[in-house]
Amino acid sequence: HDAETARAIYTPERYARLIAASQQAQTYYEANGTVQYTLAATNDEAIDLAAMRWADPSFYYTNPERGAIPEYENRFPIMAWEEWLTFDALAAADGIKIPYLMIHGDQMALPDNAQAFYTEVDSTKALKWVEGLQMDYYDQPELIDNAVDLVADHFNQTLR
Repeated sequence: HDAETARAIYTPERYARLIAASQQAQTYYEANGTVQYTLAATNDEAIDLAAMRWADPSFYYTNPERGAIPEYENRFPIMAWEEWLTFDALAAADGIKIPYLMIHGDQMALPDNAQAFYTEVDSTKALKWVEGLQMDYYDQPELIDNAVDLVADHFNQTLR
């Protein structure tokens, strides 16, 4: 994403609140040496500072049968919001000068941004537009296997 996309996703009002909270948390950290955290993922959309809010209880990061395993510390440093919201991933595309493979799809995060990034890459490149929800690629064997096969094919073609 870029800052414009983040502002649209989070709404301008929430974007401003998150930036302000981030700056306050950064100031607190600099004064006290303590990082303030919020939830990384929640099903409670009322928790404004949470990094990911998703009402569906099957959401990967809040589902104990998927991503909410005991080893996962469900926390996000509040001071990281500003860096996250203002990060411009799209600006890096023209710096890619090696063979590039993008695997993405309509049901994954920001498909328009992914397409824009791909368009800006100035090297040998391939785009594989796939089916499936983004988070299903984390733990669903058939989708993982498909992605791994695409990557293996890419490496076989470009690393020889």
